Amino acid sequence: MEKLVVILLVLPLFCNGQTVDQTIQPHARGEDVVDAVIGRIRSSCILSDDKYFMKRIAAVETDYGKNSSPNNGGIWKVTNNILNSVINSCQTTTRTICNEILQTFNFDISKATFLQMDVPLYSGLTMYTYITNTITNIPTSSHSQALLWQAHIRPTGNTNMFIAKSSISFSCSAVKMELVFAIDASGSVGSDNFNSTLIFLTNVVRKLQIAPDMTRVAVIRFSHIATISFDLDTYYSVSSMTSKISSIKYTGGGTATYSAIDTARINVFKKARKNVPKVFVLVTDGYSNDKDLTVKAADTLKQNATTIFTIGVGSVNHQEMLAVASSPNCIHYYSLNSYSEIDGIISEIQRESCEAPVEVDMTSGLVNDTEIDNNPIPSGNETKTQTVHIQSSNTTDNSQNMTKVKVAVICGIVQVYASNTFKKPSAAFHAYSAIAIDGKPGWVQSAANQILFLSFFSRKRFDLATSACTHPHYNISINPPDEGVKIICKENGIARECTRNDITQSFGPLCGDDNIPNPCTKTNILNNIMRFKHPKSTTKYIQFLPRIALYTTAQIHAP
Repeated sequence: MEKLVVILLVLPLFCNGQTVDQTIQPHARGEDVVDAVIGRIRSSCILSDDKYFMKRIAAVETDYGKNSSPNNGGIWKVTNNILNSVINSCQTTTRTICNEILQTFNFDISKATFLQMDVPLYSGLTMYTYITNTITNIPTSSHSQALLWQAHIRPTGNTNMFIAKSSISFSCSAVKMELVFAIDASGSVGSDNFNSTLIFLTNVVRKLQIAPDMTRVAVIRFSHIATISFDLDTYYSVSSMTSKISSIKYTGGGTATYSAIDTARINVFKKARKNVPKVFVLVTDGYSNDKDLTVKAADTLKQNATTIFTIGVGSVNHQEMLAVASSPNCIHYYSLNSYSEIDGIISEIQRESCEAPVEVDMTSGLVNDTEIDNNPIPSGNETKTQTVHIQSSNTTDNSQNMTKVKVAVICGIVQVYASNTFKKPSAAFHAYSAIAIDGKPGWVQSAANQILFLSFFSRKRFDLATSACTHPHYNISINPPDEGVKIICKENGIARECTRNDITQSFGPLCGDDNIPNPCTKTNILNNIMRFKHPKSTTKYIQFLPRIALYTTAQIHAP
């Protein structure tokens, strides 16, 4: 007679470890894939900032691949002429870049074939290399980019169509952030250019959700000295803040950039909220009075978990600006020819700032029960992206060899993607994933000796009553306290403690076994599909219950 075995496992459910990389899957399509390809290329710092040109091309040419067909140049519709141009340039002008692409991505672009262009990463790298070799400077405006697209990529293309299809929009709704601008008012800037900077600040602020519990903004003006124009806790409305920005006066004088950076760290960010991203944006037109002091001040600020963006206008010291910017500096440094271009990077600054990470430092050992609480979910139809970087731990305690992250949500849906290598994981590129909805937390875990990058994509649930959802939000817990692990095996009526072998011998691994329907899927959870056939016995089943990941194997007809 077959033994009755009941296994109860009260444990968080981790579905981890299988890397998803759609950037190298032939025929992969979608905006997520495009963003992942561009993110991988830009974060490698092989090629220069393209000012959204690559994304606009993907939108115009194929609607992010939706309108592309196999063997037709991929998402970016790389033509034979473009491919041959890149292959030829790999022998001359872009030889260094082609070698770096081979080393970084294991893709020999000098021997690429047209069939390989159906792989998103390969067609993206080819188009990036072509643009780098044919266009000396990419402007920021969509109109100017449309002219470049027509001149170098699609000679018969319609520029008005390019502009209409390539609009890049981004919402900073429901984002918590401490955002500090340092603006150069030195003599070389001039009053007209300084006023252009103020207009830039105003346009950025107008698209932020300014509030005590959302985004807070401060401005530092600097020349030979740095002064705080207004602090993080001075203004909590867009109208009052923009009014103050327009009244900031130009001074003239030297360029004490280091003083502005130190003022931000010592005087402004001291008011920053705990576990809220800190972002510092430096706008300058020239060389600082002292490069060494400036770089040293920036390094100290970065050590205080602050993301630094630098915007250099005109004849700046590019090496200094790169050294000041956060890593990878190719993503965090913007080089402009003149102040007339500064408004063209508003969308980039907004997006990069609003997705700046919360930095959790674990280098001296595991941080237990770190809470990043009350993360708001947008009230509309949009999806918010939040990133968290958890530094690796130096712990040697084998009982604490994993970093565990729990996400609990109220009135929303949160999809979590994580990676140990890519700073902005997504559906298109990740190693770990989880989903959290009301009453059903999501979990991911990774080895504690590896840095963990996480992206949280949250949106409101509209299937719940409005009265029950006045404050949609989610809470993130890093290494939360043990929630009461309880494992019981009952064999022939006798209860005993379960072993791992009991679990795997009964119904295999908890996640990802080919013989067992995987309960770790978004579709099953959202559709409340929680019961599955047992792979080894018709008299047993496997059940996944919400909240505590309760697994049961039992005889179906047992009383």
